[in-house]
Amino acid sequence: MKILFIFSIVILPLFAQALINGSAAETEEYVPVVFMRTEAVEKDGSSAPSFCNATFLSDRLLITAAHCVVQSIALRKTEIIIDIGEYVYNKKNGNRIGYLVREKVTDPKATFKVLDSVENRLARKGVNTDLGLTDDIALIYLSTPVKVEKPVLTFAQKASRSQAGAFISRINQYLPEIVTVNPIAEMSTSDTRRRAVLNQVSTSGYGSNVHLESKSTARVEPGDSGAPLFMRESGKLFLVGITKGRGETFFTNWDVYTWIGDKACEIGAKLPLSNDEKGTLCH
Repeated sequence: MKILFIFSIVILPLFAQALINGSAAETEEYVPVVFMRTEAVEKDGSSAPSFCNATFLSDRLLITAAHCVVQSIALRKTEIIIDIGEYVYNKKNGNRIGYLVREKVTDPKATFKVLDSVENRLARKGVNTDLGLTDDIALIYLSTPVKVEKPVLTFAQKASRSQAGAFISRINQYLPEIVTVNPIAEMSTSDTRRRAVLNQVSTSGYGSNVHLESKSTARVEPGDSGAPLFMRESGKLFLVGITKGRGETFFTNWDVYTWIGDKACEIGAKLPLSNDEKGTLCH
């Protein structure tokens, strides 16, 4: 299992709950957030599937973190397994039972695309390619469309430049929210798809090199990489960032999110997208 540690290794409890201090993400607008597996390797060359999150932008286009797929690209093994789930309720009393996988999709011929700067590093470093704080974004294009009840295309678009500027300047007023699917936590909770509002977020960098740092009450866990970061304004949901993971030093730790900005549009130019898909990425 591929887990991202940005600066140092941390010992996590065996039964860690995904998205600490999160709650069940029950509403339909979170259905496009899914759990996925791709091919990766350990340092000794042995197989080690990469477990990550991704978000459907249309019936065949997903967005995730680049570190979830760079080894697959280097190995030229682009098979992906996606768990599409839903919350289930007791028919008699309406109480929530838990989150279950409704459909398992396997695509052996998916296309993984990353930024040109990452592709250049892949050509030199292969499976050892490293990702920075601002280039950890990838798009996945499925060879066959998948029925998704409410892809992000229908209700959330990448924030425009003006919205992005307003969001960054007033980030804690908007209270961004993260949504993750993490079956690794099934031992401790049946609410596998979870959401949490971030209440302490700061930004670093300028222009296209912005990334977000969170020391909020809610924290990500292994398996949450690639999860979407949303902002909500006037009742509308905007996809603005991708979960990179947890950064740490000896004295403190924080969560890191890569700002999408124009990067998804740049990556999408390499794919045979529909006009609607291009509009979602390049709005």
